[in-house]
Amino acid sequence: MLPSQAHRSLAARPQPSLFSSSSQIRLRSPCLNLNPSPLPFLPSTFIPACIFAEEKPDCCVLFYPQDRSARRRSVTAEMERFVEVANTVADAAGEVLRKYFRQSYEIIDKADLSPVTIADREAEESMVSIISESFPVHAVYGEENGWRCKEKSADYVWVLDPIDGTKSFITGKPLFGTLIALLHKGKPV
Repeated sequence: MLPSQAHRSLAARPQPSLFSSSSQIRLRSPCLNLNPSPLPFLPSTFIPACIFAEEKPDCCVLFYPQDRSARRRSVTAEMERFVEVANTVADAAGEVLRKYFRQSYEIIDKADLSPVTIADREAEESMVSIISESFPVHAVYGEENGWRCKEKSADYVWVLDPIDGTKSFITGKPLFGTLIALLHKGKPV
């Protein structure tokens, strides 16, 4: 097969989707845009091999929906609910962050001398309130306010960083993100 034919056959494949490898749920990811390819010398449908790890089935992977080699497990109502709440939490954080982005506000230095803003704190509070309402027995570990748990321990722990890239956020550069993770007994869901 000639290189130009290989490129054409790759380009005809469907666009990739972001899935949790522990289910068949498609995660909503408006930032996921691999077309055109971020690297101009690669075909637009290229999927970085480093993000697909057979030996770590609890990570998120990118793959083509028709790729039969990827192991998928059955969708559970519980997993659907986790994804729904995670999307709601991300939307709530985004709403708060848009209110403060490129505005004037006080910047405080934490003990480790990293900056924190009212946007960090308000976004985390909105995220925690949604998780607490949806899953009262789950624990939350937020970057700004630490551990929160109604019980002594919890099987599920949400790990939150409302603004990963606070310095970029403060300077008005759109190079920041909101991080949300869910652990079950210490392992990523």
